[in-house]
Amino acid sequence: MYKLGIVGTVTMLLMGCTGSDSAPSSFPGAFVDGNVAYLARGGQVYKYDVQSGNLLWEFPKQETLERGPFAGLPVKFGNTIVVGEGLNFASTGGIFSKEDHTQRSLFGLSDENGGEIWRFTGPKEFVDGVVTDGKLIYAPNGDGKLYALDPAQKENGQPKIIWTFNDAKSKLWSKPLLAGGKLYQASMDHSMYAIDVATGKKIWEFKAKAPIAVQPTLNNGVLYFGAFDSKFYAVDAETGAKKWEQTTTGWVWSEATIANGLVYFGDVRGRVYALDIAANGEVRWTFDTKDAIRAQPIINGDTLYVVSFDTNVYALKAADGKTAWPTPATLNYRLPAKPWVINDTLLVPLFDSETRMWSLDIASGTRKIQFQPVKK
Repeated sequence: MYKLGIVGTVTMLLMGCTGSDSAPSSFPGAFVDGNVAYLARGGQVYKYDVQSGNLLWEFPKQETLERGPFAGLPVKFGNTIVVGEGLNFASTGGIFSKEDHTQRSLFGLSDENGGEIWRFTGPKEFVDGVVTDGKLIYAPNGDGKLYALDPAQKENGQPKIIWTFNDAKSKLWSKPLLAGGKLYQASMDHSMYAIDVATGKKIWEFKAKAPIAVQPTLNNGVLYFGAFDSKFYAVDAETGAKKWEQTTTGWVWSEATIANGLVYFGDVRGRVYALDIAANGEVRWTFDTKDAIRAQPIINGDTLYVVSFDTNVYALKAADGKTAWPTPATLNYRLPAKPWVINDTLLVPLFDSETRMWSLDIASGTRKIQFQPVKK
């Protein structure tokens, strides 16, 4: 039941017609560190200067069908940038009708020039990136396993596997949350797992009624996350006991943001929610966009910024959901990736456009810098 629904939703999100300049493949991801931004998108990984929009390096040097598509947020690990290859939904003309058995790799790239330093080849896809504690890299894979990797040690030329979490019964399509000596890992088997970071052993398991494909958000000892059963959950981080749940209009594939006692997220029907934590998830306000919301909303000051597959960027007043800009900023291409705030600028990755990112004026939504896939 859910498998067909997931296939349909993924295909719809990835292959919907918006007049794209290039064939979409897997969800992009961006990470900002100071004045530079790292972007994983399609067949390449990019490092940009945020202030000028200049491309500093790309990997590989030319886009090729032999690598990628790269997906999820790149992660900084010492002097390397870690990024993984996700699913290539475009490889069969957008028909995601069978298992993808192609092996995918996790890469460690030089922060200085983008050159490959190491790679770890997984059985399947790395959809949403990895997390790290500075010593190990924790990498969820489409084979249903979470790998703890040590790049300082090599095994057959690859980062050594320190431990493997094997309890999940389906794909791991989201990165875990690392906090308090635990990893909180969602799975498409309907479960949220708490895992001992030292051993990889399961501590507890929480069961939803459908797949979970988001990293949970932790606040005051409680995990907040949504699932494909059109529910949003609050779960005790120590015990896995459910504290409350709230029904949504559609599946939740958006990570949550918490501020001022409210938890914010979106669903695949395009609705934005603000739930009152103290009132057991009571709906404080909602706002409807015109298409699916896949990306985590972000908050800056008293404004919530939301990007949607309807190609718009919305600025909403966090307290009541009213619009903060006169009109949304329309970028003409689908927006599945989390935006970033850098000073007075909002950096927005694009999905299926030749332009890789836009920077917008945070106060008005006016376009500022266009990030291209070529050096200026």
